[in-house]
Amino acid sequence: PVWLARARGADETQWPGIDRGDAASDFSNELPDNGGYINMGAYGNTVHASRSPIEYVLVTLPDGGEVWPADQTFPIRWRTEPVIVPGTAADYRARILADSPVGYWRLGEAVGPTASDETGSHDGVYTDGPLLGQGSVFPLDDSVYFDGIDDRVVIPDAPALNPAQITVEAWVNPTADIANYGGILSKTTSTAWNDGFGLMHYTNQNVRFFVNQYSTNYVTTQVTPGVWTHLVGTYDGSEIRLYANGFLVDSMEFSDPINHSSADAAIGSDTAGNTRNWKGELDEVALYDTALGADDVLAHYNLGPNGQGN
Repeated sequence: PVWLARARGADETQWPGIDRGDAASDFSNELPDNGGYINMGAYGNTVHASRSPIEYVLVTLPDGGEVWPADQTFPIRWRTEPVIVPGTAADYRARILADSPVGYWRLGEAVGPTASDETGSHDGVYTDGPLLGQGSVFPLDDSVYFDGIDDRVVIPDAPALNPAQITVEAWVNPTADIANYGGILSKTTSTAWNDGFGLMHYTNQNVRFFVNQYSTNYVTTQVTPGVWTHLVGTYDGSEIRLYANGFLVDSMEFSDPINHSSADAAIGSDTAGNTRNWKGELDEVALYDTALGADDVLAHYNLGPNGQGN
């Protein structure tokens, strides 16, 4: 006989049953997916260990070595890991609409000029050529790229866009070279930013949500260029809050009524004029006449690509 030697490789086959070694043993040398336990046998804690999916039920008692009398009860113990079912664009849309926005612009059109409001009430107009049909926060969906020069969506003023309480929500993906001062969704009279409200890029990848005055009544956080971030700004008449990726990141006490502007609302600009524009992609922009609670904000984020899904 002739021995045909060959190099051993990693086992790509998944074998949940073999992932049953001593729970106290190290398995750090096993390649993903390693199932959370050391493999039984000679290849445990080596790069040659069989794969084991984490999303399964593992019975830990009985372990196969016991003898149980017939017709007797005995305990069964198991461990599980959560199975994450990612949210889809349809799931996300349904949840947003269930929370009754006054305006919801998904920015998923393949052609303009209309930026449709999913509530059917406040359609906007793509202005000065933003790039439609860009990669979305959701697979197989679209977003809009704004050039930071003049691209924007103009939404005509309406009483429903001037609520006493407010939530502004968007998924944002800025470029690394975004200039200072660029609107995400805002409704304010001028570049002085001294009335109305706005969710906007301020400087150096910092975003602000302000009410009435950008330099005093605001909350802030930082975003990363080239990465989608879920942002939600709220005002309930007593506190301004900002959430990023599902969690509260900044808040301040404030109780003045919103001094609303009669200007049009704008996406991708801080006013409806051609000034202070966003550079990068925007997606799934919404406006509410209530201040969403923390649980609602987290539920929205969890239906995104990096959340806990359903």
